[in-house]
Amino acid sequence: MIGSIRRHLLTWLLSALFLVTVITGGATYFKVREEVDELLDYQMRQIALSLSRQARPAPVLPILPPAEREEENDFRVQLRTRSGVLLYSSLPATVAPASARPGFAILPGPSGPWRVFTLRDRQIIQVYQSLAARREMTADIALRALLPQLWLMPLLALLMGIAVGRSLRPLASLATHLQARRPLELAPLPVADMPAEIRPVIRAMNQLLARLENAFSLQRRFVADAAHELRTPLTAIRLQAQAIERAPDPAARAAAIRQLMGGTDRAAHLVTQLLLLARHDPDVARQPLTPVALIPVVHAVLAQHAPLAQAQGIDLGVAELAPATVAGDPEALHVLLGNLVDNAIRYTPSGGVVDVGLRSSGNAVTLSVTDTGPGIPPAERARVFDRFHRGRHPAVAGNGLGLAIVRDIAQRHRAEIRLGDGPKRTGLSVEVIFPAAAS
Repeated sequence: MIGSIRRHLLTWLLSALFLVTVITGGATYFKVREEVDELLDYQMRQIALSLSRQARPAPVLPILPPAEREEENDFRVQLRTRSGVLLYSSLPATVAPASARPGFAILPGPSGPWRVFTLRDRQIIQVYQSLAARREMTADIALRALLPQLWLMPLLALLMGIAVGRSLRPLASLATHLQARRPLELAPLPVADMPAEIRPVIRAMNQLLARLENAFSLQRRFVADAAHELRTPLTAIRLQAQAIERAPDPAARAAAIRQLMGGTDRAAHLVTQLLLLARHDPDVARQPLTPVALIPVVHAVLAQHAPLAQAQGIDLGVAELAPATVAGDPEALHVLLGNLVDNAIRYTPSGGVVDVGLRSSGNAVTLSVTDTGPGIPPAERARVFDRFHRGRHPAVAGNGLGLAIVRDIAQRHRAEIRLGDGPKRTGLSVEVIFPAAAS
């Protein structure tokens, strides 16, 4: 779980600062050590060369007694004969062993290793120095070089904290702005004054707010339309119930009961259609589409509507049925075809024909429903997909939602709906053209 962005950034920045300081300190120490070693080696060589120009085969300098070695020297010098006899030592208490080869070497000593430079001339001249003294000098110089950086670390940490705080201030301002908004205030958030890194987030939030505004608008319109449409059947049910109460004889009461049952069925159908419309609204989030074979969907819808078609004396069948698969929601496709078939049966007179067709060509799959009903005039076809539009046949039982549901499901499946004339230019032909599912 991600905690505070401020704490996260400061942790990483301060850790990076500490790591850089450690790396810089190490690099500085080793660079100083290299420079100090080069300088001291040069001095040791120069001391040896200077003594070689002055030395004689016999001792020229007395060996100092131990009492005179109290002053500590950075460099210590020894002179030996070529046979190895000690002629002179600047500090007799710490006489270095003779080096077998000229040049620089590391030799053991009583208090630690020594760096020794040996020059073999008429005499053997040795200049040596404790490595511990060298390392102490190196550490002292490196520390002096790093002290300004170490003193600056708290200041850098403070500046980092201020920079992070100022950088995150727009987020705090955005949070304050959102908290101050009313629940249904969905106006876009300002983008111009925000940093470039935050603008994509704000644009995404604005897109979400726009979708929410559209969803709320659809919901308000849906509720208003539903309330308006339900008022009529509910009022009719109430009047029919009153008619039953005032019926003068059993025959009149039975007729009123039949009317009441018909009104109840119409109200139930309207409620069912309203629920389907809300469920299949294009803006409602759903599961991803999957490949669906349409022949089983056609068979299921035909079996479901066969009793209704038979009761009204309508020939319900299949005109063409080719195997086809589309990317879709099986339940939604069942509802789409069911509404088309239900509308065709409702508007087709007794003795008419309703045919379902399914064909595949290229990258398209066409699902069609044709009937021999009254059809829809070309001028009115653009409006039949509006919710609660009843067309010019108000006597037919319905609520004007069937084709609206078909349109919403088709939009979700990226399908195109075409209305045309039925066979022999009578009735209506509805074609839903889907993009074929990728194989």
